[in-house]
Amino acid sequence: MPRPLIELESIEGLHIGGRLRRLEGFPASPAGHAGLGVRFDNNGLHMVGQMYAQHYRVARPRLPVPLALWHGGGMTGASWETTPDGRPGWLTFLLRQAFSVVLCDAFERGRASLPAFPQAFEGVPEYRSIESIWNHFRFGPPMPSRDAAPPEGWRHAAYAGQQFPIEHMEQFGRQFAPRFTNSDRATLAAYGDLLRRLGGCAIVGHSQGGVYAMQATLEQPDRVHAVIALEPPVTQACLQLLRQAGDQALPPHLFIFGDYIRGCSPTWEPLLDNAIAYCEALRRRGARAELIELPRLGIHGNSHILQMDANSERIAGIATEWLLSPR
Repeated sequence: MPRPLIELESIEGLHIGGRLRRLEGFPASPAGHAGLGVRFDNNGLHMVGQMYAQHYRVARPRLPVPLALWHGGGMTGASWETTPDGRPGWLTFLLRQAFSVVLCDAFERGRASLPAFPQAFEGVPEYRSIESIWNHFRFGPPMPSRDAAPPEGWRHAAYAGQQFPIEHMEQFGRQFAPRFTNSDRATLAAYGDLLRRLGGCAIVGHSQGGVYAMQATLEQPDRVHAVIALEPPVTQACLQLLRQAGDQALPPHLFIFGDYIRGCSPTWEPLLDNAIAYCEALRRRGARAELIELPRLGIHGNSHILQMDANSERIAGIATEWLLSPR
């Protein structure tokens, strides 16, 4: 059966947020820089804090607002585009289903550009290795040693039934991006500017992006049509922010979690329990809220990065069916 065609009205790229700052402390660039034989003095005015968004407007949208895709930590908007094994990602799926989409690179990621450090931003960026995310993304149990899973042995080291395309781990590793671990405030400010610019949207956030979606919604609930959070690491701090929020009405929330959590991950099990508590707190406030543990639906083998797993379109279908269901 042929897939639906993507009918686009327009594509617009936007740098959003940030502010002009005078930065000092840059060394002079080497003579002969860029083959010009001149030195550049980079001390002066710089834009700091911006994010990037690419707005795909479909010709006949199914919703009056676009879906804003917010990536996870150490990732960029590329995580929604194409899977490591070359399948179309959620961006293509959503466009084929006639949803307008805003694909985002958060502050200090991807096309938003990395801020100068330490001139503009305290701390140094974190560069993730494949080993560092192996167990956190629940591709497999902790490696007994750094050499336990060389490239030719990824599948052998993975959980049985793993849906992530393990054989393409190197391709996945190519899209890791440096991240600051103390950039939350600047990132949220830029996402807040995005919500004001769009006027309204539904947010689909993965991992860290899901937490940002929850926080941004507490600040501007009238601009958020709905929140779909894929495995957000919900902490006690998240629950405290919800308790401290005013009595304004909050939009519907859907949380989706994959496999290898219950009895497998001492990191993710309490985060899942916190997400359940957050969902229950939303309901007590009168908001529509649902949490799906995929294994309870008979869907097994999903990793932390659901939008790249072999059954990613099935998960996308669950999310969009919920989004379109009666309120």
